[in-house]
Amino acid sequence: MRTLEDFELHHKILAFVAIICATILLVRVGVQVYNPNPVILGFQLHHFDYGMVLLFVTTLLLLFGKNRYPVYLPL
Repeated sequence: MRTLEDFELHHKILAFVAIICATILLVRVGVQVYNPNPVILGFQLHHFDYGMVLLFVTTLLLLFGKNRYPVYLPL
């Protein structure tokens, strides 16, 4: 019975690694075909930029906004 569990676990791990590798490969090939980053006035936005804007807005709301904490929770 133990060998069957080891066999299943081994194949689950291999399937997980294969799916992760296929996802990375698909995304890398897809980015070569289509650039998902928007360009505004010649400046290309990345996910890092979105995070910085969210941190800036949240900081301003916490420092100068009214005390509406449920609004800040999703940010």
